[in-house]
Amino acid sequence: MKYFYRTMVVSLALVLASCASGVPYESYRATLGPIPEDHGRIFVYRLKGEGDRVSSAVRFNGEPIGRAVPGTFVYKDLPIGPYSLAAAKNTERTLTVHVSEGNTQYIRVDIVLRAMRWDWDLTLVPEEKALVELAQTTNKGK
Repeated sequence: MKYFYRTMVVSLALVLASCASGVPYESYRATLGPIPEDHGRIFVYRLKGEGDRVSSAVRFNGEPIGRAVPGTFVYKDLPIGPYSLAAAKNTERTLTVHVSEGNTQYIRVDIVLRAMRWDWDLTLVPEEKALVELAQTTNKGK
């Protein structure tokens, strides 16, 4: 009986770990439909690294779309126009992007130590570099 319980606990832990890990970007990307007409797509991602214990909400024009969690990405299809992307912790950093029809943009969220506290940097990344970096992420940023 002891063996049965031990096996059940290990099995449950493996199932929970696989659920928590999310779907890798490459697999997730293959399931995405086309960008809707009069919209563009924006991916926001964060690589693993320094400050991994810190996360923040990510907002477009004040609307939350997910969390900047290490090793994850979120995406949103948005109508054409300018948008302010924000991530906040101790101070709020913003980046303004212009969404154009059928275009995909990539924004990396980095956390840096400034003045003895964690702070955020938002960077518009060229597609070729972003695709390499996104390959290291999963879709568990929400």
